[in-house]
Amino acid sequence: MFFTITNSFAQNPTFIFASPNTRSALSDHDAEISLTSFEQTNAIAVFDRLGCALSHSVNISGAVGVFEDSSENSLIMKSNLNSSQAEYVAWLFGRYAHQEFVLVFVPKPDGNDRLWTIQTSKPLDEVLAAGRAQRLSSLTVMHLGDKTELWVVDTGNKLNQTLSILADKLQGTVASVSGMAEMFGDQDRLKAARIFQQKIHTMEKRIKHPLSSRLWSQSWHDLTQRTCSKPILESINPSP
Repeated sequence: MFFTITNSFAQNPTFIFASPNTRSALSDHDAEISLTSFEQTNAIAVFDRLGCALSHSVNISGAVGVFEDSSENSLIMKSNLNSSQAEYVAWLFGRYAHQEFVLVFVPKPDGNDRLWTIQTSKPLDEVLAAGRAQRLSSLTVMHLGDKTELWVVDTGNKLNQTLSILADKLQGTVASVSGMAEMFGDQDRLKAARIFQQKIHTMEKRIKHPLSSRLWSQSWHDLTQRTCSKPILESINPSP
């Protein structure tokens, strides 16, 4: 079922970064193993239902979210949702998965932020070590065919030099796109849940077919299959 929040659709793909993980301080190995867990499979299926309720142009892939001394199994959604739709999907997923934060990136030529990818043939452990060596506060890494791809949302567009150095070390190919990034939530999960719920409630006053009632259905908590979405096969279309 399709419905629109506004009449304008994004001309370039929008991206949502999220995770179903609620455990603390996973090792890199445990985070990668969790990509094959029921938690991850169900999260992809629910993310799929949310995105595919708004569009049939939805790509979702599992990824590893990397922090200074821990990691977590994560998700990236690439779609043609506009900013309002992408935010709605992000809030819904954040609420469903009891998350602290969700991140939305919307490409925009004059945006103050930037989404970077570095594609490399280096193995995952080498990519993670190199990323941490550059003291990046957080990054996301996923497998893309026989390559490893590192994603960084650069708030304020400050990491050009750092990421150029990282790309050289990884002998990687760099792409980036300007836009607007916004993170929603709170470090306190209860506060984050209230934030997501309030934003969902406000949004659903404006739309004809709200989705939030489905979040707590047993059928959604048992989901393991996609509907319209496919894995991400190519990441971003570079812009100056």
